[in-house]
Amino acid sequence: MDTKHKFHSNLSKFNENSHAHFITTKTYKNYPYFKDERLCQIVFEELEFYREKLGFYILGYVVMPDHVY
Repeated sequence: MDTKHKFHSNLSKFNENSHAHFITTKTYKNYPYFKDERLCQIVFEELEFYREKLGFYILGYVVMPDHVY
């Protein structure tokens, strides 16, 4: 098992519609892509697209220079 899969195997996994999910993601090598307002706009548009397409609620989000949560 590689390190990536070993790290994530310890996390609890569930997929219940009645639960809120907390998701965080980092950029490759922590590069600050989201200092660029145009790239932030792409993130916002993608979140809205998939929210409408898949029918989920977004309770909130924060975009930082090198991650989104």
